[in-house]
Formats: sequence, C-alpha cells, structure tokens
Amino acid sequence: RPLATPLEMAAFAAVPLAPAGDLAASAAPASTLAAATHNAISSRPELRQLEAAEHAAAAQLRVAHAARRPSLAFGIDAGTEGIDYGLGRKYNYTTASLVATWTLFDAGARAAAVSQARLADRQVRNEQQLASARVELEVSQAYDNLLTTAESLATARARASAARAAFAIASRRRDAGMASTLEFLDARSALTSAELNENLTRCALLQRQIEFDYARGDSP
Repeated sequence: RPLATPLEMAAFAAVPLAPAGDLAASAAPASTLAAATHNAISSRPELRQLEAAEHAAAAQLRVAHAARRPSLAFGIDAGTEGIDYGLGRKYNYTTASLVATWTLFDAGARAAAVSQARLADRQVRNEQQLASARVELEVSQAYDNLLTTAESLATARARASAARAAFAIASRRRDAGMASTLEFLDARSALTSAELNENLTRCALLQRQIEFDYARGDSP
C-alpha cells in the first residue's frame, strides 16, 4: 500500500507559491546607461556641493586678481554744518571726491593671495573630477548588477517552472502507483528549493533596483 495518503499529497500540493509576475521586465532600467550617468552627474548632492565650492573658489580667485589692479573710487557727501543745526545756504554743503589707489609694492602679499586662491580653485576642480568619476563608476556597477540579477531571475523562474512540471508528473505517477514515495518527496523538495531560489532572486533584484535608483540620483 502506498505510504502517502491522498490527504498527505494534497497537503504537499497546497503550499502557496509566490506570484511570478514580470518582475524582471519591470525592474529593468528605464533609461540607458548614458542617460542614467547624465542624471547622476546633474542630481547627486555631493556633486552639487562640490560644484558650489568650485564657484566659490573661482570667485575668490577673481577677487585676488582684482586686488592687484589699480582702483578708482568716486564719492559724493552732502550734509549740514555750523555751530547750530539749520538748513539753508549757510549750512548745507556738498563734497565730491575721486580717489585712485594703486599699490606699487606689497612685499608679494597680493601675489601670494592669487597663488593661494588659484591652488584652492585647482584643488576643488580635482575633487570635482574625482567625485564625478566615482559616481560614473557607481552607476555603471549598479547598472551591470541590475541586469545580471534580472537575468538570474529569468533563470530562476525557468528552473521553478521546470520543477513544477516535474512535480506534477511525479504527482500523477504517484497517484497511478507508478512512483515511490521517495520519488514524490524528491520532486517536492526540488520544487520547494526552486521556488525559494526564485523568491530570493526577486528580493535581490529589488535591492539592485534600489541601488541603481540611488546611484543615478533618483532616491528621495
């Protein structure tokens, strides 16, 4: 007599399966690698911070250069004067002035300020280039990981589908008394393993999608 009863077989077959869906297609990147890289370069906060620092360094360099040039200032003063307060021709005065300033010798102080500002500007530019290269690498790696995991999910789904078909055959053979309980349990174990691998791969694909979204600057 078969060891497995129909009730036991129904219990094995009643294990719920995760909905398959088209997760691989939905998780595939909506943009190309070039578009994702461009979006990351324009929206990643660390690059925006370095861009603002570069603008500040460039402005400081312009100020240092301007300090070496002669300056010309024009001013107008107006008011009242006298031993008491009053208004009129005896009290009001207006003064205009034109002041030219040109420092001929400062012991190299302004030249040193220009060199320091130029060095700071160059340093920020280098940091900006390194950060951009790092972001491009992150996007490329996240993109490749996402595609690889999507392909792995397709393989896992095919394996689970084959395991379901094998389990259905084993179930029919078991019902007909043509297969042993051990063969039936092996098919059930293979199906469980395949479905578990499929669900784990789904979770990995969702994680890769999150990493890709962050890399291209789409995270909140």
